[in-house]
Amino acid sequence: MHAVARWGGLMTRCFSKAIVLLLGVLLAANSSLAQGKRVALVIGNSEYKHTPRLENPKNDATDMAAARKKLDFTVVEGRDLDKAAMDRTIRDFAEALGGAQVGLFFYAGHGLQVGGQNYLVPIDAKLTTASAIDFEMVRLDLVHRTMERETSTNILIMDACRDNPLARNLARALGTRSTQIGRGFAPVESGEGTLISFSTQPGNVALDGTGRNSPYAAALMKHIATPGDDLPTILINVRNDVMQETARRQVPWEHSAMTAKFYFIPPKSSAQQIELAFWASVKDSDNPAVLTSYLERYPDGSFAPLARALIEQHKQQQEAERAAREAELRRQEEARKQADVERLEAERKAAEGQRAELQKTLEEVRIARETAKAAEEQRAAAVRAAQEARKAADAEAEKGADRQKVAALPKLANPFDGTWQMVRIGQSCGNNRYTPTILISNGVVLGSMGGGGVRGSVSQSGVFRLTHQSSGSPGAHSYSGTLRGTSGSGTFSHSTGSCHGTFTLTRQ
Repeated sequence: MHAVARWGGLMTRCFSKAIVLLLGVLLAANSSLAQGKRVALVIGNSEYKHTPRLENPKNDATDMAAARKKLDFTVVEGRDLDKAAMDRTIRDFAEALGGAQVGLFFYAGHGLQVGGQNYLVPIDAKLTTASAIDFEMVRLDLVHRTMERETSTNILIMDACRDNPLARNLARALGTRSTQIGRGFAPVESGEGTLISFSTQPGNVALDGTGRNSPYAAALMKHIATPGDDLPTILINVRNDVMQETARRQVPWEHSAMTAKFYFIPPKSSAQQIELAFWASVKDSDNPAVLTSYLERYPDGSFAPLARALIEQHKQQQEAERAAREAELRRQEEARKQADVERLEAERKAAEGQRAELQKTLEEVRIARETAKAAEEQRAAAVRAAQEARKAADAEAEKGADRQKVAALPKLANPFDGTWQMVRIGQSCGNNRYTPTILISNGVVLGSMGGGGVRGSVSQSGVFRLTHQSSGSPGAHSYSGTLRGTSGSGTFSHSTGSCHGTFTLTRQ
């Protein structure tokens, strides 16, 4: 879902940029309905090779060219041009002016006046000889005459009266004629249909500024796209801003012989203003139905393409959100299914483990039962054999047979017959650890156990009983325990209670 949401956000940003561009196109198209073809030449020289660079002209030209393009000008651009490049760029501009109704020239960089003529200074100018006037600089009136020859409405904007160190080079080269070099630009009279605007008054020096743009260029770009303001109104506003910014040290000046009002963006008619107000009331809505209401009222309106683009944007955004929700639901469903599979697999493995453990337990129980059954059958067989032998002996005795023969009859073998090693651990006994050897024969316990009488027996099932009467000692030790296979264990105590403990037996 996050990936889809990111795609939706990217789509929205792309649409927003496209819409801004479309709006600019619409405004520019509206502004040029009455103006016809409009061509602008924009030059900004900053990187001078033989004098310190200027900070702002290149920025001024870049921003001014962008502003002219938004106002539907065909723009011929040049930045940091040497003499050859400036000549070539001016020639391209002259060709582009063919069939145009409006021509505009904006120049930012070094300029100076010599003998009442104004010159624009390319970046490779040295001005170390008198001939440099004709071969290293460009006369402003060359551009001026070219524009008036090709178009009926012309605007020249000069931001070029900066303090020029190259003027000192030229003054040295001219010698006694150095008085021909004036401060700033010389006054210029415009022809019919032409307006010439300078960043400062004749004979004064313009400031380069400390920001991105010069004070004059910044004010011009601020006011030039104000809808409904004609050119004189724009220049008045520019003049006031520059005077305030420079503490009245710089006063923009112009000479105009224009014969009609000129608008970069013409004022709206009453019908257009109503349409614009209606559009302003709906353009920020997120509801496509609201935007559709504009199209229903103005199907061919100025903002109809923008309204359709916004509606399409909203539709695609809604589709992206719907796709994101569906993708999230699918992800959750897949996660649930995977969790179910993992749970069922865990339950299956647990059940298999329990079955295996149960089978193992049942097998152990079966083996134990079979072992116990075999032992019981063996014991029962031995008991029956002893009973039969005893019956036979009794029968023989009844017949008067000799008792010695009866005594000579073989005794019933006991499964625990043999030699056993006892380890007795006692408390309060004379010998707390005692390890006698005893003998079991036909179920009878034999052995002296350190002297004294011993009486004891072991049953066929392994019940062990023993009484030991020590010689010369009162009382007796009593042993009680159980034998299993080749080992056994039990407890003992003395009849007086003075000695007691445990014992173990191991078949030897």
